Amino acid sequence: MKMHRLASCAATALLAFTITTNILAQSTWQLRHPLPTQHGLLGIAYATNRFVAVGGRGSIVTSTDGTNWTRAAGPESNIVLHDVSYGGS
Repeated sequence: MKMHRLASCAATALLAFTITTNILAQSTWQLRHPLPTQHGLLGIAYATNRFVAVGGRGSIVTSTDGTNWTRAAGPESNIVLHDVSYGGS
């Protein structure tokens, strides 16, 4: 099960979804090149007009449009971040 999830998450790292003003939900996936991170992404959250995705080696990437991603500053580590959530109001 862990290997299946790892393979699934690795595939997810290759994809990012496109959001337009006319679309309310995810409808298509697009390959992003260059990738926002070379490490697999495992969790994503959206709140206050920003996507945040996390994953292997402490990877954290952000986006305001779901298409263009920026790596958050911080050192790489051996930590694997599995999920992210928004706790604001």
